[in-house]
Amino acid sequence: MKKAFLALVLAGVTGNAMAAGTADLTVKGVLINAACSPSLDKNEVNFGNIPVGNLDKTNTNQLGSKDVILTITCDNTMVMGWTTLDGHADSLQPLTLTKAAADDSDVSEATTEYGLGKAGEVKLGSYSIVAKTTGVTYDGTAGDLLEVDNVGHGNTTLWTKSTKGVTKPGIRTFTASVTGETAPKAFKVGVFPLKVTAAVQDTDTLKITEDTNLDGLATISLSYI
Repeated sequence: MKKAFLALVLAGVTGNAMAAGTADLTVKGVLINAACSPSLDKNEVNFGNIPVGNLDKTNTNQLGSKDVILTITCDNTMVMGWTTLDGHADSLQPLTLTKAAADDSDVSEATTEYGLGKAGEVKLGSYSIVAKTTGVTYDGTAGDLLEVDNVGHGNTTLWTKSTKGVTKPGIRTFTASVTGETAPKAFKVGVFPLKVTAAVQDTDTLKITEDTNLDGLATISLSYI
């Protein structure tokens, strides 16, 4: 803070000796007497044992999708959003994940996928986390799924109804709204059904010679809008 203040003073002195000598910076916020926590109906998505001999040697191997339910529970009614982070981003091998989005379209952009671990130095593949656009509820009432990228946090004019539900780690935030509206809805309990879809590379690339675990790790974090 001292360095910042000194820089402002020096800039004012050297810029124009006749200019006003002060500038006010107001810092605001609200200490909220409430807290929210996320929970999942399962903390592990397991695609089971996958025989390498059954996988394609030259094409991407689709592993299918699994369902998970995210529930956000708050002490008091709050306007909440959630986003994701990739704990194993260094292992991401972007692939086309078929029918992975909420509308059953493909997911193929690197910014919308997560790392699935490595076999030695070879990246196994990728997975996506998608928020379904149906089944979203706030305090037991059906609502719409809203999304916004990080430039729009807190700005209700930038929220849009999500049609694909595709998450972007560290970038995209989701919340619930009243059906037909695009302003985040305050709630005590929000429910968001999720779909996790995975794929691994062709076996000619993987060159797996021993049992290898898929190793994805994603974190869901909350933001108070």
